[in-house]
Amino acid sequence: MPTKRDILDLAKKEGVSFLRLQFTDILGINKNVEVPESQFEKALEGDVMFDGSSIEGFVRIEESDMVLRPDLGTFRILPYDDEGGKVARVICDIYNPDGSAFAGCTRAALKRQIARAQALGYEMMAGVEAEFFIFQLDAKGDPTTETHDSGGYFDLTPVDRAEEIRRLIIKDLVAMGFEVEAGHHEVAPGQHEIDFRYADRTARGCTPTSRCSAKAPTRSTTRTGSGSCRRRRSPTSPGCWTTRAAPAR
Repeated sequence: MPTKRDILDLAKKEGVSFLRLQFTDILGINKNVEVPESQFEKALEGDVMFDGSSIEGFVRIEESDMVLRPDLGTFRILPYDDEGGKVARVICDIYNPDGSAFAGCTRAALKRQIARAQALGYEMMAGVEAEFFIFQLDAKGDPTTETHDSGGYFDLTPVDRAEEIRRLIIKDLVAMGFEVEAGHHEVAPGQHEIDFRYADRTARGCTPTSRCSAKAPTRSTTRTGSGSCRRRRSPTSPGCWTTRAAPAR
């Protein structure tokens, strides 16, 4: 886990001018406030406050003061230059002014469920994919609902017209520390997908060149094993399974 000093030194070395303090509201919408270089130390200390009453579903106006407490391990420099200088981001937990965790913080809710699963003998895992549509712009440069191609699942150029933009997205994800497994056209016209994970999240005892030795499930399934074994198969590494045993009954 990096320290505050590690991040400040890295930001200065890389010429970072702005820091985005990001969080997710209860509707799953990403939110952020951006601070300039002069406020980096204050922000990393968790001293930045915001009006929680303006966030859908958070608090009433009488309880509006809320605190952004950054998770220093999520600090990443965005791999492109915005106008005005380099930008970094850090993901935050939401706290009340008295130092207690805000019950409506989505990261706190996730941590509670992970702890409940661990108490039952499970280890929670998540497969991440970025799935998105690309639309045409109108004469004014505004987005429309007209998709940019008519491709289907796993199609190639010229039917798939997003090969280059997917490659640029993948390069940015890799620069931010993700391991990208695949990118492809999805089923619907203009629909695309990129499968990725953090590079340091490789499942224990399972590599792309070896099949795990866990006992097969009692009956076969396509994605998740049943019976005494929970499995998730990598879509691009058919010889690799991530496996966790179910708790004893």
